[in-house]
Amino acid sequence: MNLFCIPCAGGSAVMFKKIQNLLPFKVKVQPLELAGRGSRFLERPYADVKMAVDDLYQTINGRIDREDYCFMGFSMGGILTFELCRKILENGRKPPLGVFFLGAEPPHIKSKTAYHKLNDREFRQEMIAMGGIPEEVLLRDELFDLYLPALRADFQICESYCFTKQPYKFDFSFYLINGLDDTITPSVLNEWKLYCKKCQMDFVPGGHFFINTNTSETCRSINRSLMEMGIG
Repeated sequence: MNLFCIPCAGGSAVMFKKIQNLLPFKVKVQPLELAGRGSRFLERPYADVKMAVDDLYQTINGRIDREDYCFMGFSMGGILTFELCRKILENGRKPPLGVFFLGAEPPHIKSKTAYHKLNDREFRQEMIAMGGIPEEVLLRDELFDLYLPALRADFQICESYCFTKQPYKFDFSFYLINGLDDTITPSVLNEWKLYCKKCQMDFVPGGHFFINTNTSETCRSINRSLMEMGIG
């Protein structure tokens, strides 16, 4: 089974590689690289969520009907994952067995920030305060300047995203994993159940970037959900 993983704002697909050895051998972790970072660093970042989702759909287009698969979306990756699931169903394709949302608010929660409109100095200060950016990038101006366009573009597509109402619920389950110290509250996370017939919630020690700081506990939570799907 393929586990397609979509990273957070400014994140590279490499962040998911370390979970491979902590999951069942039959699960193949498939990190999806976004334009403007990692191996696709020279590509122009996305202008909006639709552009990102169309690109992701083309990436997996020839693979989703041949094998069973799940999605995992972390933070901003949650929005992209949700919209990608909608596109898959609208095109009559094989749906995922389930979807993991890590540190992600439900799609109807409008962003309360506008970081992408800040000047470079203010934007950098906010990113430092938020955490999650590699220290070697933050400490070297030339690296951060290279990193900046994709990171700002990610926040722009998140902060300008306009949810369109969904008249149906997905048949597959949502598995929510969140950090105990994250600012996303359980009551907000519970609203994911508006979009699926079954929704489970789990918490692991850590803040918003718990997947980095508590990888083993995160994978234990993922494995419990995979066993429920019959993948163990």
